[in-house]
Amino acid sequence: ISLASEHGSFPAVPVEIVDQDRKPVSQSEYDALVQRAKLLQQKNDTLIHKLCGSGGGSNGGGDNRNDRNIIIKQLNDELIKAREEAEREQKWRKETADLCAI
Repeated sequence: ISLASEHGSFPAVPVEIVDQDRKPVSQSEYDALVQRAKLLQQKNDTLIHKLCGSGGGSNGGGDNRNDRNIIIKQLNDELIKAREEAEREQKWRKETADLCAI
């Protein structure tokens, strides 16, 4: 799904950006959400790198296991947030596309 404005053509009537509750959202708010999603992805990538790269160390097996469990919990929490945000963004895109089609 894409907006007509992404392809260089604009609808005759300006399209209002709304969130999942149909409340108006400014372009800057939308851009901020997109930026937040990118930052969350970078954080996830960093945590995954730490998780995969934390094998073998001088702290002993118990500490490494605890560190990994903490990282896994953080990854799961971030994944849940990212999925929820992606679902909201996808719903917004669909609603926007539906409005453009009218």
